[in-house]
Amino acid sequence: MSLIPSLSPKIYTADTIAEQVNNWHKSETIVFTNGCFDILHLGHVDYLNRSAQLGSKLVVGLNTDASVRKIKGENRPIQDENSRLSILAALECVDAVVLFDEETPLELIKVVKPNVLVKGADYEIEQIVGAKEVKEYGGEVKTIAFLEGYSTSNIVKRLAYSKSSFNSKIKWLLRAFRLSALSKVIKPTLSFTEYVTNWWSTSLFYTFQIYSNLWV
Repeated sequence: MSLIPSLSPKIYTADTIAEQVNNWHKSETIVFTNGCFDILHLGHVDYLNRSAQLGSKLVVGLNTDASVRKIKGENRPIQDENSRLSILAALECVDAVVLFDEETPLELIKVVKPNVLVKGADYEIEQIVGAKEVKEYGGEVKTIAFLEGYSTSNIVKRLAYSKSSFNSKIKWLLRAFRLSALSKVIKPTLSFTEYVTNWWSTSLFYTFQIYSNLWV
């Protein structure tokens, strides 16, 4: 699955993770968390590092592309599941990454049987999928506060706004360029009109130069 062969040992299926966690349970404290982790940002990295500190092995359940679409909508994920798998596997704090296709990771939690189940502090303990099952066999359920101001949704919104703003400026410039070209066809006779037209053309030329440099 991994695009980077050296990361493959950290990437598991639901079947292969079962054998691995059985071995880990003999001497390790297994922590489990899950998410889409679409565009990895500082908030994600902080959350995963603090999750890892709650035990000795961190297992991350990752939503498949199909699962993300069900939760976030047709425009998500931004990055495909193989990319997201490889990025998570590259983090030192992560010991295993497993894809799950369902809307919740309950079945995967039952397989991993973590000693500690972790979610963001925007959830109440009672709302966390798998909390009941983990508590029944003596495991712990914990929440971790996210870093304020960091989210994939905010990044997507900022990118969309930047694109929209840039496109609006380009459309304005094109309209101005057409007006400038039209004024030359009309061949104005007034000196003031000629002055304005020349000023317009020169301004447009330098504006296009600036935007060309920014675009490159």
